[in-house]
Amino acid sequence: MEHLTNAFAKEVGARGITANCVAPGPLNTSFYYPVETDESIAGAKARSIGNRLGEIHDARSSANPNRRGSRRRRSG
Repeated sequence: MEHLTNAFAKEVGARGITANCVAPGPLNTSFYYPVETDESIAGAKARSIGNRLGEIHDARSSANPNRRGSRRRRSG
């Protein structure tokens, strides 16, 4: 997703359009666990801030343009 966002930003940047990507990493959801082993889950936790998997509300608050302290821009 980050590479796609970078490519898109390069393509549209000259027109004053910005591109952003929210990539929270592994989330503590039922979608994540069936494909991971105990070792890979422990590794993901060890590489994460706070030694834990992200929670849905972590990603949701990061992607919310109306959260406190954010700026909302509109182009075009």
